[in-house]
Amino acid sequence: MCIAGDYEVSIRFNEEHIPDSPFVVPVASPSDDARRLTVASLQESGLKVNHPASFAVSLNGAKGQIDAKVHSPSGALEGCCVTELDQGNYCYY
Repeated sequence: MCIAGDYEVSIRFNEEHIPDSPFVVPVASPSDDARRLTVASLQESGLKVNHPASFAVSLNGAKGQIDAKVHSPSGALEGCCVTELDQGNYCYY
């Protein structure tokens, strides 16, 4: 059984820590809150390169931190601009 908290992950090569090891990894308690979130205004096709796109996420009372990233076809991972519209409702660009 796993207990929530900060865990250290050590990675070694030839018995020596690699740079920045050990890493601190936060482990959260299991939660079904993610199922409560809903997405609206997400355009699923016709988006254009280098043009902004936005969508809204409603937490519907779920507790926790929200974050979003864009996974591109090339494998690049890009951050998103997150704006809180009102309590529990966010817009992503």
